[in-house]
Amino acid sequence: MAKTHTTPKLTPWEAECLSKASYFTAVTFHGVGRFERHEFKTQTDAINFASCNPRRRPWGIYVVTAEGRDAHIQMI
Repeated sequence: MAKTHTTPKLTPWEAECLSKASYFTAVTFHGVGRFERHEFKTQTDAINFASCNPRRRPWGIYVVTAEGRDAHIQMI
């Protein structure tokens, strides 16, 4: 079962991106120049994936708009 997480308070930029969300990503760092990245249709899917796939480093959850703008919205 996935951990429950609360959404942290968002800045105006993050809130604007979230209101125009096209998709979400879960990203974690593997070392110099190496990242693992997964795309999801919903924020809940991204959070559930990150919660169920622990790594040595935390997952960052990002929102991406249709224009390609993004904002970091949460760490898991």
